Amino acid sequence: MLLTKTIVMNPGPQRASGMPEQILQFEVSVTALACFERQGDINARLSSQSSAMEGIRGHQAVQANRPAGYQRERSVNLCLKQDQYELRIRGRADGYQPMDHGQQSLLPRVEEIKTTRLAVQEIPDLLKAQHNRQLALYGYLLCLENSCEQIELQLTYFNLDDLSQNCSCQVYSLEVLQTLFDDILSPYLHWLQTRISWIKDRNQSIAVNDFPFPAFRRGQRELATSVYRTINQQRQLVLQAPTGLGKTLATLFPAIKSMATTPLEKVFFLTAKTAGQHSAEQAVSAMQNNGAKIRGVTISSKSRTCFNPDLPCDPQYCRYASGYYQRLSPALAELRKSTEHQSKRLVEATARQYTVCPFELALDSARDADVVIADYNYLFEPAVRLKRFFEDQKGDYAALIDEAHNLVERGREMFSASIEKNQLLKILNRLKSDHLVLAKRLQAVNRSLLGLKRSHPQLTEKPVGFPLDKLKSLKAKMTLFCQAMEDHLDDFVLNQNGALDLYFDFHRFLRIYEQADQRYVAILNWTKTAKTLKLFCIDPGTRLQEGFKRLNSAVCFSATMTPKRYFSGLLGLTQEASWQQVPSPFPVENLGVLIASYIPVTFRARRHALLPLVQLIHQVIHAHRGNYLVYFPSLQFLGQVSEAYARQFPEENRVVQHNLMDDHDSQQFLARFSETGQVTGFAVIGGRFSEGIDLVGNRLIGAIIIGTGLPQINSERDFIKDYYQEGGAGFEMAYQLPGMNRILQTAGRVIRGERDKGLICLVDPRFTEPRYRQLMPEHWPVDVVSTPSALRSSMSRFWSKVERDGSMAVPSSEMQG
Repeated sequence: MLLTKTIVMNPGPQRASGMPEQILQFEVSVTALACFERQGDINARLSSQSSAMEGIRGHQAVQANRPAGYQRERSVNLCLKQDQYELRIRGRADGYQPMDHGQQSLLPRVEEIKTTRLAVQEIPDLLKAQHNRQLALYGYLLCLENSCEQIELQLTYFNLDDLSQNCSCQVYSLEVLQTLFDDILSPYLHWLQTRISWIKDRNQSIAVNDFPFPAFRRGQRELATSVYRTINQQRQLVLQAPTGLGKTLATLFPAIKSMATTPLEKVFFLTAKTAGQHSAEQAVSAMQNNGAKIRGVTISSKSRTCFNPDLPCDPQYCRYASGYYQRLSPALAELRKSTEHQSKRLVEATARQYTVCPFELALDSARDADVVIADYNYLFEPAVRLKRFFEDQKGDYAALIDEAHNLVERGREMFSASIEKNQLLKILNRLKSDHLVLAKRLQAVNRSLLGLKRSHPQLTEKPVGFPLDKLKSLKAKMTLFCQAMEDHLDDFVLNQNGALDLYFDFHRFLRIYEQADQRYVAILNWTKTAKTLKLFCIDPGTRLQEGFKRLNSAVCFSATMTPKRYFSGLLGLTQEASWQQVPSPFPVENLGVLIASYIPVTFRARRHALLPLVQLIHQVIHAHRGNYLVYFPSLQFLGQVSEAYARQFPEENRVVQHNLMDDHDSQQFLARFSETGQVTGFAVIGGRFSEGIDLVGNRLIGAIIIGTGLPQINSERDFIKDYYQEGGAGFEMAYQLPGMNRILQTAGRVIRGERDKGLICLVDPRFTEPRYRQLMPEHWPVDVVSTPSALRSSMSRFWSKVERDGSMAVPSSEMQG
């Protein structure tokens, strides 16, 4: 092997500033290298044996019993140099016992510890082989570092249930370890050479690649420049830019361009909704069609892409899991041949062709990708995040966080967990006949829940919150049930009855419990219809910060990233993060903003608001005929007004959002809004039609937004309010700011291009209050109307001016993905 080996005792920064530009640097962990060329099947049973905290405690229990001089978490580094690249291999051996020079016969020993709930003989041979490869790599690196000719390799399996240890120890010579090292490294180097060749071709194409449209929109170049500078400086940036500017392309284009001039390895475009992923796919495709040689893949959720959703992810039941790793290489080779973006459709077609799991294929294809499009949770959520990229330490990655205002609420969801008593009882009744041990363990969990209920007699009135330390007994009972379930994970009939789902719910609950701190509250809700216990994350900032630390740079962008006091802490960004607001490039006269202050729509006032709202909606849409969307604070209120409107104006062309809509229904809903149409849509604030949709030109000329968008009053919101009340910002942080965020996103549906013209009508007297007015964009030309007559006059002035200015249609050449 024509490589120069350099042992790095105290490695410096991964990227040396004085390094020649043609030298590419790569880094791989010992763990990743050991499992690079895996064999066998996908088996979910083997990936759910213990939580991270249990694994840590198991390691600590073993390490605590080792002799003096034993070094825990021993770092190892090796730098392999060649003309074209440098490869750094790094890792941490669980334990290392140096040679004791007072005992000449004693060899140094390296130990790898694996926690399990299986008997050692039940661990698959292929998995054991992977563990031994990892141990051999540590042994080789430590031999080189310490100039040893021999070393003892010890593999220890620690059983989490009975606390037993199974240790196997063998002496290896440096010569044998060298051979093992070369064999393990060889397939990785083959892939690396292919990757280097691709990177060089990619960078050459990117360097000469221009913006994929004839010109930037106004404001796009400024935004793109800020993103490019942020990635080059390895910083964090928060961007607020108006809807319709083309933020997706204006962030992806400079991020991809920076690959040619920086060490950036991958760009992760992370979204909260499928619509954002589609926009990113279109942007990547536009650059590919313009000559950029880039590979992109979209990772869809397992539930959306699984070919056998009713079967366990187990080789005994699913043919796409059985022998997966034997068929993976040709499937990846097929995807690499493609010149188009690896969308969900392309990945699934390839998976069927080669009989492999489509979800796992997308994950494995990400290794070859330059751009990865995925949901937020693939970076931030511990159980879901892409461990091959984000597990060990920071990588040369940049993340573009689309519609980042959603990250706060999504963070609360990702870092919270709950269990439901009614579900527990259903499973308990199914277990009593054939699985007495499981039933007994689950009954103990049920009794613990009942004990919590008895200690809070006020539960009949409203949910109660309490510190997490009161859950210690429940946690112990849930752990015992999960341990008992480990022996039944391959019982298909049992798991068809819901036991496996309950096991995973418990597993998630326990994992969240281990990581929870003072930013959490336990909420017990006990009604006739629902009896739940939830670990609720009030402030997700610290947990989100863990994800951002795994990146070199991050750009969070949205049309609504103010006020800074709300987002700065909750997003988990550093204090050094830059905040930038891109002013609206669209002519102010293209937008009319009215506040109809004469119709109160608070919850108590809604019964009396039905008829005035029906009249207002009719008045607005008939002031200038075209397509409109009317947004409501809830589906219930939407239904009431929609029915009243239909009774009074049955001839009107309406389309109404309902609570069972899927993606197909949504497409049909939006298809009703044509360039020449006259349709009125009824939708929900904060719902699927309030952001992420592009109805440009005459497809939408107005929006009526009813209410201030306040989240529904509930116990979780009230606990958020209590958490921030000490600083006097309780209601603001829990209700007002999230609500106004929804309003601004919803209003952004109207102006989507430079020639779009339209009207926004806000219906609620609270919009006139300073606390709301100060949150509205500075460029909004707000006109407060206090009567139907004033509304009619204001709309007449606006539309008359629009008609004098000419057509509202937007040429298709101006539209970007």
